[in-house]
Amino acid sequence: MNEPDDTRSPFQRDWDALRVLEQPPPSGSIGPWLSKRYSNAYTAAHAIVIIGKAIKAIAIIMFVIVLIAGFSLGSGGGYATGGFALALIVGIPVFILGIIVAALGQIALATLDTAVNTSRHLTNDELAAILSKRFSR
Repeated sequence: MNEPDDTRSPFQRDWDALRVLEQPPPSGSIGPWLSKRYSNAYTAAHAIVIIGKAIKAIAIIMFVIVLIAGFSLGSGGGYATGGFALALIVGIPVFILGIIVAALGQIALATLDTAVNTSRHLTNDELAAILSKRFSR
């Protein structure tokens, strides 16, 4: 039961196994394979942008709810300003998080645009089909 002498690290063996799974089909043209891969990547990038927009919407809703609750609970005394401050403390960081997430999605879209436009493996028709899917959302 002699195992082959493999001096690669476990990480390197796992990485090599993943690279085998990502290899394109052995057919002559890899354009259809790349088209599907880029289409899936565009879907993921658009999802990240949508999640960022949803986080920003949630931040605005949270701000309004906390603001209304603060004013209604603080209307009997001088605590209305505290309700506004609490609404800002809750709403602004969550809104900024939404901006960051949406920006990451936009960066992913820009990176994909560059990858698609500079790909040597795509014909003009395949490139047009990919970009038409990108802008049809």
